[in-house]
Amino acid sequence: FVMSIRPGLQNINFLYPILIIVIIILATSSFVVVESGHVGVIRTLGAVQPVPLSEGFHLKKPFIDKIEQIDVRLNKAQSKSAAASKDLQTVQTQVTVQYSLLGPSAPETYQKIGNREVVAATVIEPAIQESVKAITAQYTAEQLVTKRAEVKLQLQEAIDNFIDVTLK
Repeated sequence: FVMSIRPGLQNINFLYPILIIVIIILATSSFVVVESGHVGVIRTLGAVQPVPLSEGFHLKKPFIDKIEQIDVRLNKAQSKSAAASKDLQTVQTQVTVQYSLLGPSAPETYQKIGNREVVAATVIEPAIQESVKAITAQYTAEQLVTKRAEVKLQLQEAIDNFIDVTLK
């Protein structure tokens, strides 16, 4: 008694491991976990989607969607600068600004400027530099010391205005 095996069945046994590997790859690339303190910016075939992903587990299109995690926690930027006072004295300052990116505007910020480090280098630090020069020129060296609180408020307003104008 001789049993014959159809040649097609041997090929099917070879395909099972490949099929299992493909299913595992698809399953692991079809979800993303957005870390706490971050939002997920969705890039679909390179195009940034306008609505970010909140923290937690999300499904995505495998191989089509890429998720950039953008940190929205409070951060600081420091900048040292030299400026001339009203009485032409050279004033050395170090300004520290605390800032955070707004989650809902993260996709637009990412699309127009880049990630958090690029935002700090191209928006926050130049805002500090320009604001320090503009505000310092309005006061004498002595007034910068005696009216420190007033200078601080004007600096904050100038930095906010510079950032608003830059981001529009």
